[in-house]
Amino acid sequence: MDMEAIKLQRTLPELTPEHDDANSRLEYNERVRVSNSTKIYQRRHIIVAALTRTYNLLAQSCKETAPLIHELMRQHCDMSRYDVPVAGGAFDGYRAWHIIEQNFHKERTDEDIEYYEAALRLQVDNSLADGCSPDEFVSKATTFVIDIAPFLGRPYSPVEHPRCIRWWSTRIQSRWHL
Repeated sequence: MDMEAIKLQRTLPELTPEHDDANSRLEYNERVRVSNSTKIYQRRHIIVAALTRTYNLLAQSCKETAPLIHELMRQHCDMSRYDVPVAGGAFDGYRAWHIIEQNFHKERTDEDIEYYEAALRLQVDNSLADGCSPDEFVSKATTFVIDIAPFLGRPYSPVEHPRCIRWWSTRIQSRWHL
C-alpha cells in the first residue's frame, strides 16, 4: 500500500447538543477517528517495513565481510523493544546506515597507507617480462586499478594510472604488436 493512498480525513467541528445534526456529526467524527487510527497504523507499518528492508540489505552486505559490524547492527537496530509488532521482527535501517557510516569512514592509519604503498612497490619492482601475454598484463593492471590505487595514501586519478600501466604495457607491445 502506498503512503500517498493513505490520506487522513479531517473531523468536522462539533455542534451544540441542541443542534438537529449534532448526533450525526458525532457519529461521523467517530468514524473518521477510527478510520484515521487505522490509517496511521498502516502508515507506521509501511515505514517500519521499509526500515527493516533497508536494515536487511545492509546487514546482508556486512555479514561475511564485516561480521563485527553485522553483530553491532543486530544488537543496536532491533526495534522489538519499542513495541513494534512486525512479523519476523523490525529493525531500524536509519540506525544501521549510521553504524556503517561510523565504521567505514574512519581516518586512514599510517599502517594502512604503508600497506598499500608496499603493494605498489611490489608491483613496480616485479615488472612484467618483455612480450608477456595479454592475460598477465590485464591481471596486473586490474590489480593496480581495483585493489591498490583506490587505497593509496595519495589520490591516484585515472590520468595517473597510465604512468604505472604504461611501463607494463611496453612489455606486452613488443610481443603482440599492439
